[in-house]
Amino acid sequence: MDKKKKFGLFLTKLREKQGFNTQRKLAILSKISPATISRIEAGIQQAEPETLKKLAPHLKVPYEDLMEAAGYIKKKNDNPLDKEPDIRLISRRAKQMTPEQRERWIKAAELLFPEMFNKGNDDSDEPNETT
Repeated sequence: MDKKKKFGLFLTKLREKQGFNTQRKLAILSKISPATISRIEAGIQQAEPETLKKLAPHLKVPYEDLMEAAGYIKKKNDNPLDKEPDIRLISRRAKQMTPEQRERWIKAAELLFPEMFNKGNDDSDEPNETT
């Protein structure tokens, strides 16, 4: 699959995820022609950076993420988890938290996923109690 078609599928999924069941609704809000969005989603036309800038706030993704997905920029970190939208969202939210909020978030995660926070877990920053 070529780069334009791959980005077109990506854009379609983002649009639908944000509740835009038609291209026209997104086009009206972003002030981009419906034909342009249609051609981009179909993989016929490469999205221009200015178009991505207009789409980003309505798709609730950072402009840089769209630029990366469209092939204009390459992210410094090639961690495969960074490509997961949910992981990126968690990371962005964590960066916005106060230390107190982060502490509450970690406590909630420990309650929900105790198996991930076992003292003997290899990824733990804390020493294992049995050693």
